[in-house]
This record gives sequence, C-alpha cells and structure tokens, in this order.
Amino acid sequence: MPFILIIAVTILGLVSDQVSQEQLNSPGTLHAYEALFLQVKKVAMTALHPISKTDSEYLWHWLHEVKNAEWRRWDGPYFDDSLSHNSQTEFQQYEFPKFFTENKRMITHQKVPVGLVTRFEEEPQGGGWYEVGILIFDPRYWNQGIGQETRRL
Repeated sequence: MPFILIIAVTILGLVSDQVSQEQLNSPGTLHAYEALFLQVKKVAMTALHPISKTDSEYLWHWLHEVKNAEWRRWDGPYFDDSLSHNSQTEFQQYEFPKFFTENKRMITHQKVPVGLVTRFEEEPQGGGWYEVGILIFDPRYWNQGIGQETRRL
C-alpha cells in the first residue's frame, strides 16, 4: 500500500491545485486520492486527431442531418446554416475536403468522436494570433470537462 500512496502523492504534486491541503489531511484522504486517479484517467480518455475520411459520416450527421441541433443555439456564426440542406454526397464532395487542414481537429472521448476544434488566424496574417473554437456536438457529452481537457491538449 505505501507504493500506491507514493504514486498518488507524486501525481498529486503535479495537479495540487485540484485537491486542497485540508482534503489531504482529512480522514477521507484515500477518497481524495481515488478522485484524483479518476481525474487522471479521464484526461487520458480525451484526445485530438487530424480529420480523416472516417470522420465524414459523423460530421455530416451533426452539421447537416440533425435539424435544430442544440449545439447551434450556442455556436457563433462559424457554420453556414444555408448549407444545412446539402445531401451527404454534396457534403463529401464540396464541404468535407475543407476539413483537411492543420486548423481543424476531431475531439474523441473514450475513442468516440464527440466534437471539433478549429482555429483561425486573426489579422494581420503571420502575426501569430489565433481564435480557437471547441465544439462538442452531442449534448450527452456536455458538462463532463471534455472541452477543458481539449483546451489543455
């Protein structure tokens, strides 16, 4: 058991802002370590990857097939609603190729696609200032910290 405790303290030192000193000294300290291990595990379950051909159906579904998708209520003016009546074939032919850029990445959680990260360079070109957007399409994945973890990746 001391070996596990040493590992927990080491990890705790890396993310000490997430567990207070009072929690460490309390009788339920083991529970604090367990919660910390769950957080570390959760971080490892969120990843980014370049857009691939296998992402086409997922993106088509959330960008066009789902009418009145909840995420659209919270999105800025980044996706053109006038395109929402395109067929899947038109999407694959005209719109999907625009996703193959270094400025767009798929977000996966537990190896399941859940969203998209985009970045756009602000003026002046070459100035190094970017606007970054994190979009979790499916409301079932909201409020789980996936966006925050994505920001850290």
